[in-house]
Amino acid sequence: MFLCWADAASAGAGARRGAAAPPAASAAGSKPGPAKKPRERPRVEVETSGGNKLTVDDPKGRRLLEANVFRVRGILGTPKGENQPVVFERARCRLFRDGKFHMELSSPLATWDGQHLQTTAGAHAVTADGKSVVDGRRVVWTAKTGLLEATDARYQGMKGAVVDFTAQAPRVVLADRVLNLTSGAKGRNAAGQEVSAGSVRVDLDSGKLEAHGNVRLVGKSSSMTCEHLNSDTKLKKATMTGRPRLTSSRAPFKSPRVGRREKP
Repeated sequence: MFLCWADAASAGAGARRGAAAPPAASAAGSKPGPAKKPRERPRVEVETSGGNKLTVDDPKGRRLLEANVFRVRGILGTPKGENQPVVFERARCRLFRDGKFHMELSSPLATWDGQHLQTTAGAHAVTADGKSVVDGRRVVWTAKTGLLEATDARYQGMKGAVVDFTAQAPRVVLADRVLNLTSGAKGRNAAGQEVSAGSVRVDLDSGKLEAHGNVRLVGKSSSMTCEHLNSDTKLKKATMTGRPRLTSSRAPFKSPRVGRREKP
């Protein structure tokens, strides 16, 4: 991993720790002592603040991350080239997959370990095409797969500048244009129709929606339950299996004659 940064107004200073000076040569004629291990490279611990632009490339020279941060804290080099966490404060990051811009993520406090960008302080993420927006309390992005995982999360599917579909779940995973919501998911489309289930999977390219476990579909005039639902985010047509049941109807009463209404 190659990492570099440009410090716009550095207020901190880097502290370099080196190994002790080598011992004096042994007296002439004395027996050589045991071979000593080669000294390891000193690691560099830095703290900079005041506005920094930081970039990270993978071993092939492809861009992994670009970050504009207020402060950077952590270890930028270690013995044997091991990865160590670097903390970003007030970070706005552009994330890349296979060298191509993949997602933008903003967080008040995030950690980069060479493979994952993660935070427990909350994050706001937007895909490169602007069609998917994820907000969560704990968020992890994996560089190798491009997978984004968020807990206590909300998802918004955008159609231009308009929200087309929203969903909430304790756990949201977005990977390869597929959205998975687990541990109890709730979704709502622009027409006001709602679906809730133990888990929901949405193919963001086709709009296909699958829901499993205690599924409840609420429309403008009725409410239905089942165990498995196949539909799309429009929720106009659906296939329901596993004890499908109409639980309520809000259809208006028909009036056989003026002044009197009868229940069907």
